[in-house]
Amino acid sequence: MDIETLNTSFNRWLRDEYHHKHHHGIDGRPLDRYTASATRYPRKRIDAENLEDFFMVSVERTVNKDATVSLNTV
Repeated sequence: MDIETLNTSFNRWLRDEYHHKHHHGIDGRPLDRYTASATRYPRKRIDAENLEDFFMVSVERTVNKDATVSLNTV
Protein backbone atom coordinates (compact mmCIF):
# COMPACT_ATOMS: atom_id res chain seq x y z
CA MET A 1 0.00 0.00 0.00
CA ASP A 2 1.44 3.38 -0.93
CA ILE A 3 1.14 6.53 1.21
CA GLU A 4 -1.56 8.07 -0.98
CA THR A 5 -3.79 5.00 -0.62
CA LEU A 6 -3.13 4.90 3.12
CA ASN A 7 -4.05 8.58 3.50
CA THR A 8 -7.21 8.15 1.44
CA SER A 9 -8.28 5.11 3.50
CA PHE A 10 -7.53 6.86 6.79
CA ASN A 11 -9.43 10.01 5.81
CA ARG A 12 -12.44 7.97 4.69
CA TRP A 13 -12.43 6.03 8.00
CA LEU A 14 -12.07 9.23 10.00
CA ARG A 15 -14.85 11.01 8.11
CA ASP A 16 -17.32 8.13 7.77
CA GLU A 17 -16.79 6.12 10.96
CA TYR A 18 -14.71 7.68 13.74
CA HIS A 19 -16.51 11.03 13.91
CA HIS A 20 -19.93 9.35 13.93
CA LYS A 21 -19.47 6.75 16.66
CA HIS A 22 -20.23 7.34 20.32
CA HIS A 23 -17.09 7.82 22.46
CA HIS A 24 -17.44 7.04 26.13
CA GLY A 25 -14.64 9.43 27.15
CA ILE A 26 -16.52 12.45 25.81
CA ASP A 27 -19.98 10.89 26.19
CA GLY A 28 -20.95 11.59 22.62
CA ARG A 29 -19.85 11.68 19.02
CA PRO A 30 -16.77 13.77 18.16
CA LEU A 31 -18.72 15.47 15.37
CA ASP A 32 -21.40 16.62 17.81
CA ARG A 33 -18.82 17.87 20.31
CA TYR A 34 -17.03 19.84 17.61
CA THR A 35 -20.26 21.34 16.27
CA ALA A 36 -21.36 22.41 19.76
CA SER A 37 -18.02 24.01 20.57
CA ALA A 38 -17.81 25.75 17.19
CA THR A 39 -21.03 27.62 17.91
CA ARG A 40 -19.89 28.62 21.43
CA TYR A 41 -16.41 29.66 20.33
CA PRO A 42 -16.56 31.14 16.85
CA ARG A 43 -13.33 31.21 14.87
CA LYS A 44 -11.65 34.55 14.57
CA ARG A 45 -10.76 35.58 11.04
CA ILE A 46 -7.25 36.94 10.63
CA ASP A 47 -6.19 38.97 7.64
CA ALA A 48 -3.37 37.61 5.47
CA GLU A 49 -0.80 40.16 6.67
CA ASN A 50 -1.28 39.34 10.36
CA LEU A 51 -1.39 35.63 9.63
CA GLU A 52 1.98 35.86 7.90
CA ASP A 53 3.39 37.72 10.92
CA PHE A 54 2.25 34.95 13.26
CA PHE A 55 4.10 32.33 11.23
CA MET A 56 7.25 34.41 10.83
CA VAL A 57 8.05 34.52 14.55
CA SER A 58 11.55 33.29 15.27
CA VAL A 59 13.29 32.50 18.51
CA GLU A 60 16.87 31.72 19.32
CA ARG A 61 17.33 28.43 21.04
CA THR A 62 20.28 26.42 22.23
CA VAL A 63 20.40 22.68 22.78
CA ASN A 64 22.71 21.91 25.64
CA LYS A 65 24.88 18.81 26.04
CA ASP A 66 22.42 17.45 28.63
CA ALA A 67 19.59 17.61 26.01
CA THR A 68 17.86 20.61 27.64
CA VAL A 69 16.82 23.54 25.49
CA SER A 70 17.22 27.22 26.29
CA LEU A 71 15.02 29.78 24.57
CA ASN A 72 16.23 33.34 24.10
CA THR A 73 19.15 32.60 26.44
CA VAL A 74 16.82 31.78 29.35
